[in-house]
Amino acid sequence: MHDRPGFGSFQADIVHWHTNVFNKFDLKTHQLTYRLREKPGSPQVLFLNGCGANHTQFEREFEALSDSFSVAALSLRGQGTSTRPAGGKPDDMRIPKLAADVILWLEANNWRR
Repeated sequence: MHDRPGFGSFQADIVHWHTNVFNKFDLKTHQLTYRLREKPGSPQVLFLNGCGANHTQFEREFEALSDSFSVAALSLRGQGTSTRPAGGKPDDMRIPKLAADVILWLEANNWRR
């Protein structure tokens, strides 16, 4: 454990997670940030963040499951370093649009729905 003023204690592996280079999924109007570790032939686990969070909230689960599963953690549009379409329309953040992004990501990465 390490102490960092104003942030309390943290694990060194958490710092490592935040320094990884994450993938970007380009949807032409915006990009989604994600982390993916595939284990061919294994079951797939996809982590999706809630509002105000991002894919890094699943760092411990991602690491714990990645030895036995194909694991992905995706930041939804407008969350973390994922962007949202230009113009900032309220409809851009509705659940059907968020779900459509996830379906496109699944298809692009040949993951089952």
